[in-house]
Amino acid sequence: MKRSIFRFLITTSRAFMCCAAIYFAIESTSLEVDAIDFWNKAWFEKFAPLGAGLTALALLYYFREPIATKFSPNGWQASNLYGAVFDWASIQSGFVFAIYGFIVTKKDGFVGAIAPGRSHTQFISFTRRACFGGFALTFFSLPLLVISPEIATLSKALYLLIAVWFAFFVWAFCAFLRVAFSFGIMVATPDRETKIAG
Repeated sequence: MKRSIFRFLITTSRAFMCCAAIYFAIESTSLEVDAIDFWNKAWFEKFAPLGAGLTALALLYYFREPIATKFSPNGWQASNLYGAVFDWASIQSGFVFAIYGFIVTKKDGFVGAIAPGRSHTQFISFTRRACFGGFALTFFSLPLLVISPEIATLSKALYLLIAVWFAFFVWAFCAFLRVAFSFGIMVATPDRETKIAG
């Protein structure tokens, strides 16, 4: 059992190191493709949450037996996992909705400078996805919070359902990070000073 958990940690760290290496390779390269620009930061930014969610789903399915054994009566508590994800999804939804409301209603300053452009449209799209994802995660976490199925005793089909739910959480968390980092960059940009004539 310790060996399988160790393998899980090694595989997970390798996956994260590969993602980091790909990110830094994309960040440092100037390679551009005309029709489909795969090797740039925008591509990574657009698809990283989906990639993280699918990677989490694959890892959860591959290591289902060691993970299920960790959720024993004397081990990890599934109800704590459901509660933690529900709490985080609630906080995330409120935060992202506040950012969305701010960006949509503000017409001057740094928002006004990017408002007609592609960056503004893409940021609004990212924010909407993160907001809807947070709301959906909160909604789908409620039944799990009430029922609290024990992961150690689930069938393969129900375990897969819980794995999909957790992979959706990983996607929603990464989508939230994408919005938070982008918003932080936008807020850090100083406004242009316009001199008043007279």
